[in-house]
Amino acid sequence: TPTDLPAQMVFGDLATLLIAYADDGGYYLPGSWNGIGDFAPVEGYRLFCSADETLLITGDLLPAETVYTLTAGLWNWLGYPFEEEVPVDIALADITDQVIIVQNDDGLIWIPGEINTLGNMVPGEGYQVVVSSSTSFIYHPWRLIGRSLPVAKLDIAIPADAPRATGLPWNILFRLSDELLALNPHTISIFAGGLLVGKGYVQHDYSVSPVTCWEGAPEYGLAGFTIGDPAMVVLQDEAGQPLSFASRGGDLLLGQGAWGETHLGVRAQSSISVQPAYPNPFNPTMQLPFELTRESRVTIGVVNILGQQVYSHSAVYSPGVHHFTLDADQADLVNGMYFLQVSSGQETAVQKIVLLK
Repeated sequence: TPTDLPAQMVFGDLATLLIAYADDGGYYLPGSWNGIGDFAPVEGYRLFCSADETLLITGDLLPAETVYTLTAGLWNWLGYPFEEEVPVDIALADITDQVIIVQNDDGLIWIPGEINTLGNMVPGEGYQVVVSSSTSFIYHPWRLIGRSLPVAKLDIAIPADAPRATGLPWNILFRLSDELLALNPHTISIFAGGLLVGKGYVQHDYSVSPVTCWEGAPEYGLAGFTIGDPAMVVLQDEAGQPLSFASRGGDLLLGQGAWGETHLGVRAQSSISVQPAYPNPFNPTMQLPFELTRESRVTIGVVNILGQQVYSHSAVYSPGVHHFTLDADQADLVNGMYFLQVSSGQETAVQKIVLLK
């Protein structure tokens, strides 16, 4: 507990702090507004600084029996008051049945009984927590401080070309069928509005492959998805070749719920039949033939070799044979190789195309 509780006293040493938020909507603007009031050690706070900062708080340690309250139906921002790390499943053991998800600002998560990439709760970190019912609890790891505790977590490597983290994570759990895993998929990329918002590796040894997507904050120059954006999923093998797949569960809307979940499998007999685009290589136009057995919305996207969506077209087509014309000049494409992705409902087909001007 800081000696001086007002937010302007606790955060006052942060020279580049632009704003601090509390989870009840209160915020602190340096030099002009304190809508947080007094700093609460049991809470987590979200801060935006224009440069790296270190916040040092001095005062009294909280009593071990301090009560923490979590409210159902929202993201609770939870503080962690201890001086040593403790596994999250031990720290929150008393409320495991109520915990839906815990995540930090790096996008690491704990979903009880499902996946743990978070590992330890760490001093100085804040955590977002969703619970199924409002509850109060007392941290008990203080009884275990100083003991060697095992950490049962999944270590997830992040691709070097993954998008920049914004501190506003939203995770998707992908479940791939055995038939699809046999095709040796390597990476999963998530696009929204032509922007890469998430990328991760396929986890062949685990039941799920988590991918962290990053919400944008345009007011701070942070690029990312907008809540409600439909997700475009690209699956590639280790050589970077796209893999066709079928998804189950309808459209995946980013930021809806505490996290997203979808099943991917191999394409079965489908309502859409996509033929090779021609000519290939092309300049400046090519034809993409496809046939529908029923009226459907078809989305046609072009992705460059960096995994960025550079063109998208979506329209409802009637049953029958159609020929879509891709015009490189209208799509503002430059010379090079691209992936042409055709999606209808839960079905996606991908093929490689080359533009030679």
